[in-house]
Amino acid sequence: MRCQTVLRSALTAALVGACFLTPSGRLLRAEAIWNYDFGTGTGVVTSGESTTFLPTPAPDGGTARVRVGAGGGGFALVNPGVGRSSLVATASSSTSVNKFSIYDYSGSDLFTLEAEVTFQGGSSGSWYLLVGNGSSFSDGTSFDRTEVFSGLRWDFESDGGLTTSRLSSSGNWLTTNVPSMVQDTTYRLKIYGNNTPNAIDHAGLRLEPATWDVLIDGVVAGSGLAKGGLADSTPIDSFMFNGSGSAGNAATLTLNSVTYANVLAPEPHAWMLAAVGVACCWGARIANKRRKNGISGGL
Repeated sequence: MRCQTVLRSALTAALVGACFLTPSGRLLRAEAIWNYDFGTGTGVVTSGESTTFLPTPAPDGGTARVRVGAGGGGFALVNPGVGRSSLVATASSSTSVNKFSIYDYSGSDLFTLEAEVTFQGGSSGSWYLLVGNGSSFSDGTSFDRTEVFSGLRWDFESDGGLTTSRLSSSGNWLTTNVPSMVQDTTYRLKIYGNNTPNAIDHAGLRLEPATWDVLIDGVVAGSGLAKGGLADSTPIDSFMFNGSGSAGNAATLTLNSVTYANVLAPEPHAWMLAAVGVACCWGARIANKRRKNGISGGL
């Protein structure tokens, strides 16, 4: 039993320590990583906007908001009856966007964003993911290129396909160095961004200044991608998903959970492995010392 207590203590210490350290060893507060889910409730929003429909993010985690434009569609919290709810977002039928955003969290010039995403049901329309800083993350506009660091777009095609593109520094949408994705499949999407003037080595990748990497299910799909129009060294403190242009409000995006951070966050399983290693080494050293001293019994 005491051995289990030692293990739990070591795990806790390693996890807390990981939350505080950047790749350069710079100390940060524990709120640097926010694990956001959609609670267990249900409900719908089909008009207007709300900052109370979704669960409130943890302290310093910003404001969660949904906004429904003039083209129908909206947002639904769906719970299958077991576990956590998902957010099902339906694109508008016009250029007036439907938008889910978390904005004005305690940002920095480094960031991580991870989400489980599923696209379904559309043969027209688009969903966007945009990360940056500015008023477009909390108003009714689609986006402002000068406020965007990273941008991805998914276009629903007439044959049921899905075309992914990324926002370039010139404002064009490019289909190179982007993940290949299809409808009716759940993906773990992750973005690392560096808006500092320095290159940073992280998780086996080298992130150059003013660039971002995108991963799908842990595999790099695009690296060293030039940022959008956001000014150098501007802190990233907001992200949004917005959808528009879907005939019959058919194009949907389902989000199961979102993790965002003002640091290049390590993989959770890496924290766990490190913690287990600490615990095992610590326990072995204590047991060995007790044997040398002629002490028997458990820890």
